[in-house]
Amino acid sequence: MQLPRMAGVLKSIETKYAGSVRVLYRHFPIPGHAEATTAALAAECANNAGMFRKFHDVLFAAQDSIGRIAWTTFADRAGITDTLAFSSCVTQAIYSGRLRADVEAARRLGVRGTPTVLVNEWNVGANPERLEEIIAREIRASR
Repeated sequence: MQLPRMAGVLKSIETKYAGSVRVLYRHFPIPGHAEATTAALAAECANNAGMFRKFHDVLFAAQDSIGRIAWTTFADRAGITDTLAFSSCVTQAIYSGRLRADVEAARRLGVRGTPTVLVNEWNVGANPERLEEIIAREIRASR
């Protein structure tokens, strides 16, 4: 399963279980992907501008352009108005500590690739059918 499909599944689950489910994104850049680390840093800079989700969606909709067009182009498409601050944030790798912490946490949790979805103590991987089942079970158990 590709990440864009899982992103759609997660949006659907957030809508279906509004108030009971919270989706948190953490970074785990794939080492063989030349732009993965910079993409994660750029996403955090977009988050700083309050535009993480929009940036995420724009970035994954144009995956074939990563590394070929400027990060500020992605930022502009996501609606980030201060692209100068965004560019500075990416260039200075301001959120590299947060990125390292995400990677370390993922390794401790046994994450090996992306996308990986965790629901409480359950590692769902990238299986949307199992995801729905586990979420429903966890919600029932919490009541």
